[in-house]
Amino acid sequence: MTVTVRVDTVGTVRIGPPPEVWPFHAPMGLAGGTVVIDPFAPDAPPYAELDGPAEAADWLEAVYGPGTRAVVRATVAAARAGSVAAHDRVDATVRSAAVPWSPGPGHESLVRLAMTRWLGDWSPDGLDPVLLDLEAGGLLWDLDGVVPGAVALARKCLTRSADPLLELAERLRHWTPEQVSDGLVAEAVLDSVLAAACLLEGHRHHPRLLALAREEASVRASGARLSGPESRVPALARVETAAQDSAEGTSSVDWEQVPARVLDAADNTVRWRTVRGTADGDLLQVTVRAAPRAVRVEGLGFRAYHPRLPLPVALGRLHRPAEPGDPTLRGEAVLSPLMRALDAAGLVVDVFDAAMVSPPRTGRAALRAVRRRRAVRQLTSLRRRWATRDAAGMSRWVPAAARTAGDLDESAARRGPDPLATRMWNLVSAAAVTARSLGAPDVPVPERAEGRERAGDPAGPPRVPWLRDPTWRPTVAEWLAVRPDFGLTAR
Repeated sequence: MTVTVRVDTVGTVRIGPPPEVWPFHAPMGLAGGTVVIDPFAPDAPPYAELDGPAEAADWLEAVYGPGTRAVVRATVAAARAGSVAAHDRVDATVRSAAVPWSPGPGHESLVRLAMTRWLGDWSPDGLDPVLLDLEAGGLLWDLDGVVPGAVALARKCLTRSADPLLELAERLRHWTPEQVSDGLVAEAVLDSVLAAACLLEGHRHHPRLLALAREEASVRASGARLSGPESRVPALARVETAAQDSAEGTSSVDWEQVPARVLDAADNTVRWRTVRGTADGDLLQVTVRAAPRAVRVEGLGFRAYHPRLPLPVALGRLHRPAEPGDPTLRGEAVLSPLMRALDAAGLVVDVFDAAMVSPPRTGRAALRAVRRRRAVRQLTSLRRRWATRDAAGMSRWVPAAARTAGDLDESAARRGPDPLATRMWNLVSAAAVTARSLGAPDVPVPERAEGRERAGDPAGPPRVPWLRDPTWRPTVAEWLAVRPDFGLTAR
């Protein structure tokens, strides 16, 4: 396999296929540029965009393998020596070259770090942020020299997660592949122990972590440690009508209306109800669940719409919780008097950030937003099933995910091929193959509707992900969500 290096008319270097739109990609800011991981195919070559090729030279081969740095330099030199008049009219490419794709020594850790951060931002499963920090600390330590400020970031992550790190490390002291269902996840914990031993000097747990790290290093040096088994509005509201003059319901946050890590990414976290108000109109009361450790909650608001009216029927602010530790944001607004002649059960509530002013998505655009969020739910569901090697569950996942992929195709019928739909179809094929390899009966894979795969699809030609690649291994947070005992068996 090869990846293409392209230089455009302003000197920006792009490597690999273009990514999906935010928030369906996992970006990592590095010196001189950004690397973007595809959460739906983390084993695929990543996309990179370099505005400072010289600064990026130190990590290019660590991520893309040998020869990449030389090809980038030669392509940039050729672009500078030539004329920008002859350039590609679509992406402004002046010069391009192909380089063999051979993941470098930092590729796996970078992908896993990007996935850990992405899952923390967008997973609807409510993963423990402390456990995500635990794993990120070890990965950042391994990426010193690749990620800017990696050591300082690793120290912060490990300081926040030192308590569960020590607890897990004590439980995993003498694990073997027969005693832990996924040795690769156990290795992630112990990698973080090694990092903590170097970075947490002065912490109350440092003496014990140092002793465990020395023990683990000795075991690894002896070769006794074997690898593990295998290296309009965001949602269709569900409305409950209490009476003709009172209604309540739930909806979901549209991810394109708020920044990451501000509100809970799960579905149906927005709750609303109407109550009798004043002569000016009835009241709409809204509550929204904030994300764990939300960095800020100021500047959030809500809008209410009714299908029969073109403008919002209520507009209000969301306020931070009065009690420390309460994750619920609350707001209240007066409903338009026009609502007195309409059924309040038809309301749909849209949460937004005032700093990201954009109109709510309505009609088909709202349905497409729901379907794209459903694709993320399908991805995280597949990751759980693969983590536990649930062959039967993966077999059941295939037709459900195929329906999601088909719905995405239907939503994009007038817009051309949907890259996310292509990624979903590729995952469907991967899951069917993997389920069969785990002993499940053959799963019939639905065919994609004719004409959906056309030339020019930004997702490129079909590439079936390889779930057995280490980049697909579950994070510690995902693993403990499905196996709280960490998969330890009786000795």
